[in-house]
Amino acid sequence: MGRIRPIKSTDVESVVGIESQCFPTPWDRSIFEAISQWRGNIPLKHKRIIRMRVLEFKEQVEGYIVWEEDKITENGHVMNLAVSNAHRGKGWGEKLLRYAIELMRDHEMKLCFLEVRENNTTAQALYKKIGMVKSDVRVGYYESEDAYIYTLDL
Repeated sequence: MGRIRPIKSTDVESVVGIESQCFPTPWDRSIFEAISQWRGNIPLKHKRIIRMRVLEFKEQVEGYIVWEEDKITENGHVMNLAVSNAHRGKGWGEKLLRYAIELMRDHEMKLCFLEVRENNTTAQALYKKIGMVKSDVRVGYYESEDAYIYTLDL
């Protein structure tokens, strides 16, 4: 099913391609370039860190996850999760999410949360499957669409 590892600069092109397949307002290439420069672990101010891992299959990046860990609030925030169109429905998104959650636990986070588009029922089913619960709504979070907030006690 592929292996999960930190992003490298040579992965950026593939990641940008997947990002544009998956999201109506994709992240800018420069974000992924910056994360790759730090080998998937960008330390930020106030005891925070951004982490990114890719899922590689047959030497090709087919998915990725980006999250933030905040040592002060002890919260993990999944910011981005995507799998290429060719490999959706194979459990790879779940594998990436469970991997990130396990690292959050290892790094002593107490809560994991994320935002998801209200119409993205496939992603919501995944979050429910791993035990996350819908805890809030952010009105207009995605311009003309609301976001559901899902949380998981770690």
